[in-house]
Amino acid sequence: MSSAITTGFTPQAKARPPRAPGENYLNVAFGVKSWLLTTDHKRIAILYLVTLTILFFIGGAAATVIRLNLMTPNGELVPADTYNKLFTAHGIIMVWFFLVPVVPTVLGNFLVPMMIGARDLAFPKINLLSWYVFTIGAIITLWALLAGGVDTGWTFYTPFSSKYARTNVIPTMLGIFISGFSSIMTGLNFIATMHTMRAPGLTWWRMPLFLWAHYAVSVIQVLATPVLAMALILVGVERVWGVGIFDPEL
Repeated sequence: MSSAITTGFTPQAKARPPRAPGENYLNVAFGVKSWLLTTDHKRIAILYLVTLTILFFIGGAAATVIRLNLMTPNGELVPADTYNKLFTAHGIIMVWFFLVPVVPTVLGNFLVPMMIGARDLAFPKINLLSWYVFTIGAIITLWALLAGGVDTGWTFYTPFSSKYARTNVIPTMLGIFISGFSSIMTGLNFIATMHTMRAPGLTWWRMPLFLWAHYAVSVIQVLATPVLAMALILVGVERVWGVGIFDPEL
């Protein structure tokens, strides 16, 4: 005796075509081009992992110099201005370009489609595009941090960041702003995937907590990232035109 189970199943969630024995996402194709143009969610997760690992070590190098400077009696390893720039670089890289994206882009990309029984994410090409956008934002930010640096702290406190700092504030914020589009695309992709590509029988209340956690993170990405982007825009507008957005006297 069987009973029907109502789900949000769509034909998109059917199994992948069978592969040859021993063939997997790592050896299905070879060459740099096959990786840079891939739409396989597992390969894109690996691309994110490599990118984030590089950024992690760059941020870790800044933290190492900070700690070495604190080990000296008077903090004489690097000048005070350089210390502020290293502190800012460490915070920006670790927060915006590692801690925020690492779980959804690596674990989420790799595991979510498999856990819901889908072939891939709902929008594979947008998934690849999100990695390119994130990488472009990271490159712009790294250039700004290395070519002169930023000494405002990773929170860009005003009025120092909007008026007094004479460092690469706007290029750094531009890189973070661009990477925010990657976060929004990733969040929308996960939301669409979980709504439309769950396997038969996998209702909302049968989803593992891991999937619920990624769904919640995706909603936060979609709702909170534009707010952060608007704050960066306001700081940039204040820095360029000095309209008094952050002036408490207005």
